[in-house]
Amino acid sequence: MISIRQLRLFSCLAALLTCGCNMAFHVKVQSDPLKRPAFVRAGELTVGELKDTRTVGDKGVVGVARNGFGVDVGVLRIKDARLEAVLKELVVNALKEAGYKSASPSDASASSRRHVLEGEIKEFWLDGSGWSIWNQVTLVLRLRERAGGAVVWEREVKGREDTPHSIGIWQSSQQSIREALAIALNAAVVEFTSEEFHSKATAGK
Repeated sequence: MISIRQLRLFSCLAALLTCGCNMAFHVKVQSDPLKRPAFVRAGELTVGELKDTRTVGDKGVVGVARNGFGVDVGVLRIKDARLEAVLKELVVNALKEAGYKSASPSDASASSRRHVLEGEIKEFWLDGSGWSIWNQVTLVLRLRERAGGAVVWEREVKGREDTPHSIGIWQSSQQSIREALAIALNAAVVEFTSEEFHSKATAGK
C-alpha cells in the first residue's frame, strides 16, 4: 500500500518531469569530419556573407530543449559565437576540401578572385520528442560574378539527423548538430567539385 508520503514524493517527481521550465542549454555548433572527395578542383574565390534568414526573433536560439517526456524545458542557444560566423567558417572549410582557395571581401587581392560565394542559413533548428532529438539544416549557396553581381549558380544543401534521447539533452543535441551539418557540408563538397560549379567559378580566369 502506498503511503501519503510516497504519494506526495511521486507527485513532486511527476511535476518536475512534466512541467515546462525556462532554461537555456548552450550548445557548440560543430561538424563531424567531412568525407574526402574522389577528386578536387583548383581555383580561388572570394567568400561573402552567409546570412541568417531564419524566422526566429532571437538569432542566438537554435532549438527547443525537451525532456524525456517530450516536454519543452527551455531553449538551445549557440555558445560564444554567432551562427552566421560559425557556419561560414564551416562552408569555407568545405570549399577548401573541394580544392579551392578562399579570401574575404576585405582582402586586398580579393578583386582578382572575381567570383563571390555567398548564401543564407534558411534553416537550423533542433527539436524532438521523448524518443529523440533531431537537427534540421538547410543552407542556400550562391555564386555571383562579383559582389552584388548576377547569380550564376545556386544550390540548396540539407542535412538532418535524429539522435536517441537516452544519452541526455546536451549530448543528443551536440551529436545531432555534428551529424546533420556533416551531411549538409558533404553535399556542398559534392556540388563544389562538380563540373558545373567549377566552370562557373573559373569562367574568365
